[in-house]
Amino acid sequence: MLPVTIATLPLRSTFFSTSTLAPPFFAHSPQLGFGLNAGVAVQGAIGSCRKIDVTYISEHVNNSDALESMTQKYGVPVLMSNSFHYLLSEKRQKECRFIDRLCDLGNEEANDPMELYTWDMDIERLWKEPKRTTNDEVAAGSSPFETRFQQTARRTIRAISRTVSGNNGVFGPDARPTKGSGGVSRDGRKKMERLPTGILNYSEAEFHKEEILKIRERYDAQFFETFDRARTCFGQRSWRRARRLFEDLTLRYDDGPSKHFLRKMKENDYLPPADFTGCGDL
Repeated sequence: MLPVTIATLPLRSTFFSTSTLAPPFFAHSPQLGFGLNAGVAVQGAIGSCRKIDVTYISEHVNNSDALESMTQKYGVPVLMSNSFHYLLSEKRQKECRFIDRLCDLGNEEANDPMELYTWDMDIERLWKEPKRTTNDEVAAGSSPFETRFQQTARRTIRAISRTVSGNNGVFGPDARPTKGSGGVSRDGRKKMERLPTGILNYSEAEFHKEEILKIRERYDAQFFETFDRARTCFGQRSWRRARRLFEDLTLRYDDGPSKHFLRKMKENDYLPPADFTGCGDL
């Protein structure tokens, strides 16, 4: 048995079925989900005598994969187990948010519940353009009460129109976004000139860099305090108060875990079941 720290990092991408007709900057919308767990595993080349790459097999590896899948359900880019959370420094632990507690309800011999944590980040802040109301938007009737989908669709249509007109009508893989074409071009995103190799030395200064501060600035003390109160009310069967707090977090922060708990409460007409223990199903 080999002690390992496991992370599953599959790339989840959404591709348009007509991607050959879409401009390069709008052809796909990739998202990364990270499941972080720590435990033991069996290491070996499995499947063929010619296979040389290593495979890790254990329950802890499976849990890591499950955590990655659950990032979509909870609406966060990173989910870590309490086993992984325990390995972090005290400072980093305080920055993490306790999300949920899961039990294997179908297995009476299951071990202790798994606690889920996340390190909140808004990665898109690194390349989002500041919101500006243009004359076109005013003329088109743009309103602050538009849904995010409506706003995105409006900006996308304008960006595609400018891209087509700026490329002599070329609309497809050969099209290239022009300067000021709106949206987010590939050039506008952060680039890594060279991928890191070997061991990276940890430095506390990394957490004070401008990029880290920017992706964390929207998550203030009130955000964490409100979520803690909401999560406590949810676990104590006080769903009416929990609903109000989760709805406030959804409205003000567009918080993924709050949306998850609202969906769970709605499935039960906002009334906790008689056998409700405050523990989710693993």
